[in-house]
Amino acid sequence: PIETTLQLVDIIKEGIPAKARRKGGHPAKRVFQAIRIAVNDELSAFEDSIEQAIENVKVNGRISVITF
Repeated sequence: PIETTLQLVDIIKEGIPAKARRKGGHPAKRVFQAIRIAVNDELSAFEDSIEQAIENVKVNGRISVITF
């Protein structure tokens, strides 16, 4: 089992060719982002927020969503 974040980082790095690791940001960035999104149930929270916004917007009103 993976017991530390450093172990996970090492596993991720081992799975990516050295040339590809030199491009972009940290090779584990997306993995940790995906774990955070799953643990915090962020997609469900986002969906709930959109549904609430739709229910509360006035007729012909507008909803704006900015995501990162």
